[in-house]
Amino acid sequence: MFSIDYLASLFDKETITKIRIVYLLKERKTWLSIDELSSQLGINQRTVLKYLAFIEEDISAFSMNADICLEKHERKGFFLSYDFDPTLSDLVFFMIEQTINYKLLMDIFFGKIHSIIQFSHNFYVSESSLWRMINKFRKKLLPMGIAIERRSLNLLGNEIQIRKLSYFLLVNSYAKGYWPYTSTTKLLTERLVKKIIGFFHLCLSDYEYMKVFCMVAVCLERAKQEKYVVLTKELLENIDNNELFTRFASELRDVLPKQAHRRDEVGFLFLYIFTRDEAFNDTYIRKLFLNFHQEKNTQLSQSVHTLKNHLSLNHSFIVPKDELQLINKCLYSAHLYCQLFQNREQSASAESMFQFNTMVSPHLIMKTKELIHLLYHETGFSLFKETDYLLSIYPLLFEVITPIPKMEEPLRIFFVSDLSNLEEHRLINRIKTEFLGHINLEIYTHHDCLIDFQTIDLVLSTKRTIASGHSKIPNVAIPKEPSKLDFYNLETKLHKMYVQREPKELISL
Repeated sequence: MFSIDYLASLFDKETITKIRIVYLLKERKTWLSIDELSSQLGINQRTVLKYLAFIEEDISAFSMNADICLEKHERKGFFLSYDFDPTLSDLVFFMIEQTINYKLLMDIFFGKIHSIIQFSHNFYVSESSLWRMINKFRKKLLPMGIAIERRSLNLLGNEIQIRKLSYFLLVNSYAKGYWPYTSTTKLLTERLVKKIIGFFHLCLSDYEYMKVFCMVAVCLERAKQEKYVVLTKELLENIDNNELFTRFASELRDVLPKQAHRRDEVGFLFLYIFTRDEAFNDTYIRKLFLNFHQEKNTQLSQSVHTLKNHLSLNHSFIVPKDELQLINKCLYSAHLYCQLFQNREQSASAESMFQFNTMVSPHLIMKTKELIHLLYHETGFSLFKETDYLLSIYPLLFEVITPIPKMEEPLRIFFVSDLSNLEEHRLINRIKTEFLGHINLEIYTHHDCLIDFQTIDLVLSTKRTIASGHSKIPNVAIPKEPSKLDFYNLETKLHKMYVQREPKELISL
């Protein structure tokens, strides 16, 4: 789905810059000086200080307790202290909610704006400023196939993309206690969701229930306005002559309003449920779904089969039998999501301007992109154009199927010690065993005479001994008898090296 990052990019420069600073402080997890912030953001120091003051005001209004704090130090600079990631996400969304842009966008998407003049008076903002905001929305939404009608400000164009963004806005609002639709819609949605949960035997957390609830509400409201979904050929293939879909449509007929009785409308709901892998938890439902797609050899089934074949042949992935079910649920739901919400007008969207490094290394991201490109080249299936979404799924999948080192470029370590050969061998084996199947390590010693030190990433030593010829390589000390804490600290440093280094060509030793 959409991220908060994408939503923020629709808005004013001040909001975008504040959020970029917050994410930069989050990603670095250390003190950053004004010089560093200014260099990273490409703005002068005075402007950085201005935005930091704005962020302090936002934090003060957002939280009266110690959940999050922007710390200042005369020499070190600034450090963002917070308890856990959701707190930071809540702060970012709080920044967005305070803007006129957000209030205007909400009114447009939920049909609340009847007059620009009235909106202007209510929020003490000029009409010309509002029209500039609306024109910016138009420019940003156009690549998604969404248009804003000039007089009525109604949403036109790609109905699935409209529902996608409406859903995102609704989830974030409803989670904070605001319901922009009528109480009648809420009651009807409750009845419909109850039927859906019963049909699929879903067992949902409160948060998952809310997400299904919000998508169903959006579908009902859009159908009420006679704004209907038209399913593509690839999506129709998933419901035509599908016994499970026929039964689903029959089950919902009594609770669906007449406007939503269209096959494509019911089909959209049916397929949306299967984009959530919880729908596959019931054995009977999963069996019917998989049997249908495998017997019909649908594009969805072919896409999953092609990926698994590629991984098996090219990376020797071996999927344990007890994990095969999990893999199938993940792949079918992810690929169906790409089929359902694919953006033909902007099939290869740019990476988010707020996207910084995660725990996935640049090398694995690069390899995953190559894999997705190859799958699209082999199949021609447009679902493989949804690179951004698949990049959020595939690395997790690889970690479940097999240790990530099979796809990762190894970290090359030169081990320096004052130990005997036997003691040194024992310690190296302990290190390799500790990270086996988790981090791909190649460890060399002075016995390896063909080492090219240009390929070495780290010097690991039993004491901080800087050997001649590689003093510029990072050096980490490890005790002769490392504890769990020592291994934890080493793992943290190794992960940091993974995500910060640039992908490079491997050089044979």
